[in-house]
Amino acid sequence: MKTCTIFGDLSSEKSSDNYPTVPICDECVKEDQVRKEESKIVQIGAFDPSLGDVCEFCGKTLEEEKAE
Repeated sequence: MKTCTIFGDLSSEKSSDNYPTVPICDECVKEDQVRKEESKIVQIGAFDPSLGDVCEFCGKTLEEEKAE
């Protein structure tokens, strides 16, 4: 699980809506990196549990990811 900044609602006046920081599972991070120019992830960082433990893209939990 990683903490990622992603493209969000770019029409919003709030920067936190434009580029939200959310948890993304490792599998979704890998899949997104393959997309290159169509990538949804702007920046990848270390996992921050204060943002939750459910992948924003697929809904997988940190516990489910560790079990794989």
